[in-house]
Amino acid sequence: MGKIAKDPGAPKRAVSAYLIYQNAMRDTFKAEHPSMTFGQLAKYTSAMYSQLTAPEKEVWIARSDADK
Repeated sequence: MGKIAKDPGAPKRAVSAYLIYQNAMRDTFKAEHPSMTFGQLAKYTSAMYSQLTAPEKEVWIARSDADK
């Protein structure tokens, strides 16, 4: 009952709109708040993403759809 080996050639899963936003904004938020820890920065990024308006989120969703 060993672990099933993953196929290294298998396609990777698509990146979500939130993760694309997080990756794009991490450096900006880190520069604005250099004393934040990784966990605090993740919570801050999550809060900022949830405050985006629908048209603003649509930009990130479109990037996510293009990645699929």
